[in-house]
Formats: sequence, structure tokens, C-alpha cells
Amino acid sequence: MTDHADTFATAAEDESLWKKPPLWRTAPVDAILLTAVLLGCNWFLDRADPGWLRQNPSPWLLLPLFLGGRYGAGVGLVGALLAAGGVLGLKWAAETQPPVMFLRQEPYFFLSLLIATAVGTLIRHLCGGLAERLRLQGLALAERNRRLVEDCALMRANEARLVESLLLHGAESLGLSAELKRLFIDERDRPEEGLLKLLSREYGVISAAIYRDDTGRHSQIARVASTAVGESTFPTALPSTEALIASAALAEGRIATWQGPDGGPFNPEGSDQRHLAAIPWRWSVGPDGGARAVLLIGRMEFSRIGWDTLGRIEALFAWCMARMEAAPLNRVEDSSASGRILAPEVFLARLEEAREVEMRLGLPSRLILFLADTAAPQAMLAEFVDRLKTIAAPTDPLGAVGDGRSSPYAIGLLISAPSTAAAEQIAGQILTRIGSSARAVRMEVLPVGAPHTPLPVARIAPELAVAAAS
Repeated sequence: MTDHADTFATAAEDESLWKKPPLWRTAPVDAILLTAVLLGCNWFLDRADPGWLRQNPSPWLLLPLFLGGRYGAGVGLVGALLAAGGVLGLKWAAETQPPVMFLRQEPYFFLSLLIATAVGTLIRHLCGGLAERLRLQGLALAERNRRLVEDCALMRANEARLVESLLLHGAESLGLSAELKRLFIDERDRPEEGLLKLLSREYGVISAAIYRDDTGRHSQIARVASTAVGESTFPTALPSTEALIASAALAEGRIATWQGPDGGPFNPEGSDQRHLAAIPWRWSVGPDGGARAVLLIGRMEFSRIGWDTLGRIEALFAWCMARMEAAPLNRVEDSSASGRILAPEVFLARLEEAREVEMRLGLPSRLILFLADTAAPQAMLAEFVDRLKTIAAPTDPLGAVGDGRSSPYAIGLLISAPSTAAAEQIAGQILTRIGSSARAVRMEVLPVGAPHTPLPVARIAPELAVAAAS
């Protein structure tokens, strides 16, 4: 809303620069001011020569010349009449001579006022023709830009409604978001291979391999998928001396390339540069726990190589890895969240990944919070959680929010939705399918991609009231 308002304000400002001020506002002021100046100067400086007839040319010619040159023939003619009236008034005041006599004595002076009007009008057409054409063209462009902005806003609104409708009817053709979901529907047996195909189509990745360790406790990570191009260049497991850049990524816990953002080499001691970049991923935020995965990129289209593209790939890789295993792989024994319910710190990591995906790829997400009615029976809450774990889509993470000590757990559902209205409709359908136990909770929908604001979990953690049943 704010972006559209700012766009319209900018368009209005640009258009105001091209529009001419109203004639009735500026022309009378210019005419009166210049007439008063000429009258005052002629009266006080040379009262004996009304009209400055002894000057050649007379300064009174400036009045019709200026008005005709700025506003055209009509206003210039008014200026000539004002000049004639001012000179006749001065003549009458100085010599008490009837104005008609002076008009008969100096007919060429008054004719010169008309000629000055014509000259000013001619100068306006000669010098102002190009400026007028540019002004009209600028007005046309400003109007066209305004219409394009309005059309763009309308299309975005229609797109959001269309996506909401498609989501509610189970449609899967929703651009990149739908392609990501199809990895876990059409290719649920081998989603890693589908991810490599997607990276090839969208980001120009020519050769790459994915390594995964679902336990996060093994000393090596096995290769689970690779492209046909360059398959022999990828080792069967990591870490390996054949892929030193992947070892550096695992050791540092962040993306590794042969050139860092500061221009220096990431691993100056490495000599094997067969791979372009390595992107690691951990299931949890802990240094030792959680599943591990690495995307090792060998080749990319040259025009697509850049930190922006690698950042998008990193966000996409994290999104997919987080949904290839729905349950936490290294549970804390005293945690009340179990099954599909992710531990709070793991669920917070999923929210961070969703925010990164929205910022880099433009795929919005919403967090649906289910908060308990404190008067509801514990058995009804447990039934609600069991039903929610069954009904929620496998690709939508379910997580506990809160620490279980200072505040009880709430259940959060992270979904891909273009708007809060769409998320509310999806949540309403879930509550309807859950049935009577849904009366034990109340629902709240929060965005996760708002920049420069803390994640919703941190904001509402003290108010949580849902117990995550095992």
C-alpha cells in the first residue's frame, strides 16, 4: 500500500513539473507588476517625456513584447492596451492635455505597441515551439506512466486473488513456489534430482551434486544425487581431498567459493579448483547437531555467476533441505515437542530460512499460530495436536513455539501463501477438517518476511499457551 502511494506521489510530482501554471493566475500579476514599474519609472525619472518618446526604442515596448512572448498574442494585445493607457494617463497628468490629441500626434508610437505584440508572439512560436512539444510529450509520458502503475497495481491484486483461489482449490501451477512443492509430490522418492533440474532451469547450474547425512552424526556425507554433466568430478562422499572447497564450507558453516566477497580467495591454500562453490546446510542451529547437507556446484552459465545468484541458490537449497525431513533428527529428550512437531530452536531456523527465501526469491510465507484456550481440557488440546500433525501438508513445517518453562508451547504452522487472507482461509479449512477439537485453540496469522523486524516467535513468545502433545 505504501509503495503504491509513493509511486503515485512521484508520478504526480513529475506531472506537475510539465504542466503550465493557469493563465489567469500568472498573467494578470505579470501585467500589473510590469505596468506599475514602467509607470513609476517614467513618472519619477522622466516626467517631462510621457511614454519616453525621446528614447529609441521606448521602454514601454517591453510590456507588450514580454507579455506576447510569454503568453501569446491575446495577452500581448492586452499589454499593448495597458501600455497605451499608461502613456495617455501620464500625458494627461503631466500636461493636462486631452489624451485624444496625443493619440493623433503620435500614431506610430501606438502602432509600435501592436508591432511589439506581434514580435513577442513570433518569438514565442520560434523559441517555444520545441519546448511546447517536449512539454506535451512529457505530459503524455507522465499519463502513460500513471496508467501503467495503476495497471501494475491492479494486476498484482488480481494475481494475489488468483493465487489465493488456486491455493484453496489445490492447484499446483503457482510458479516457483509450486515447482518447489512438486519436488515433494511428483518426485518425492528422489527430490534431490528434481532440485538439481530446477537449479539448472532457473539459475543456469550446469553440473552439481547434493550430499546428505540424515543423522548429522557421521564423519562423512554421502552423495545422493548429481547431474549427468561432470558427474565424475564429484567425490562419492565428503569431506574429500577431491573437493577442498566443500571441506572449507563444512568447516566454516557457510558458503564457500574460490573468491570471497572481499575479492580474496576463500581457501588460498587449496590447489584443486574444479568446483565453483559449495553451500552447506545444517538442520539445527547447534554446532554439532542436526542433519547436514552440501550442494557442490561444478559449473554454471558464465552470465549467471554472481553473489546474487549464489544467494538465491543458497536460500532455495535451505528451503528444500528443511522439507526433505519433517521431524527433528536430534531431539532433546525433555522436549515436549515430538513427532512432526519441531523443537523451538529448529522451528526458528525454519522461519529464518523462510524469511531469506521471501527476501531473495519473492516467495512469501505466513506463520499460522494456534494458541490454546486456557479453559479447554488437556485431552482436547492433545487431540487437536494429533489431528493437526495428520492434516498439515508434509512440506509445511510444524513447530513448537516457546521454551516450555517460562511459557507453554504454542503450535506454529509455516505455509507458503501470497497474502494473510489466503493464509487465514487455509487455516480455516484446516480447523474445519480437524473438527470439534479446534474449539480448544484460537488462530493468529503473522508474516515472516517483513524486513528490519524481529521474527514473530520472539515477539509473541511470552504469550503462548498451547501445549505440544506427544
